[in-house]
Amino acid sequence: MSRVILFRSSPFQHEHVLRALSLSSEVVDVHDRRDLGLSRVTLDGVEVTVRNQPMHQFSHALLLGQPSPSPLSVAASRLDPTEREFEANEWAAGLSSALLLSRVKLFNRGAVSGAAASLSTKPGQVAFLAKLGWRTPSLRLTRTGVGEEIRSYGCDLGTLRKLFLCISKRYELVYPPGEAWDAFSTRELEATRRTQESLSSLQLDWLTISLAISAERVFAFGATTELPPELGDGGMAAIFSSCLCAPATDPPPRTNAALNGGGKACS
Repeated sequence: MSRVILFRSSPFQHEHVLRALSLSSEVVDVHDRRDLGLSRVTLDGVEVTVRNQPMHQFSHALLLGQPSPSPLSVAASRLDPTEREFEANEWAAGLSSALLLSRVKLFNRGAVSGAAASLSTKPGQVAFLAKLGWRTPSLRLTRTGVGEEIRSYGCDLGTLRKLFLCISKRYELVYPPGEAWDAFSTRELEATRRTQESLSSLQLDWLTISLAISAERVFAFGATTELPPELGDGGMAAIFSSCLCAPATDPPPRTNAALNGGGKACS
């Protein structure tokens, strides 16, 4: 069975991800810095322990947030706010580097290494989706005198039926189930296939696309590596399973994707 380290900033962050991941693998949940030992992080090697176990004994890692220092830490309490911020940034950089340099398979590596930097802004996400063939709404960004950003779309947001499409290289899941059946056409199926192909270049294992249906046409509004709680523990577990058991060389994505959660995931 796969052994996964889940990094979170607190025990209350992304609880739905922890539940789902536990259904498909053995999980060690790390949200306290005392559970980690960063002894050495260099280009020549990494020495990191997780609850006194060498990190290389784990097969995968998922970084959702930086573990926090203990509130009882005397050293942290002696630092002023600027020093605490500097120390937190240094520690975060050390953990990220350790994960990138280690032999552990890091889920959504591109989100840490910068390979998926184009998805860090909403305009970047929309441009990425349009390039892959998704129908995207016209988007106009304006700024007020106080610097507030206002987005306006070329369609009536009030009439949209909103849904999520979460995909890995080997699995697709739509929420709500069946919502896309009537509206999805050859265009959306081809865009899904091309999106799955693009995951490798972005160094991503999965992607959640925000979709909406208006007048039987499908619009794509954004793309993120976050997994919405609405997908359910079972749905997210299927996504994780499809990534945990992926072979070294993935087969070509299916062109006739079911897009209703019916894709077959490994167990």
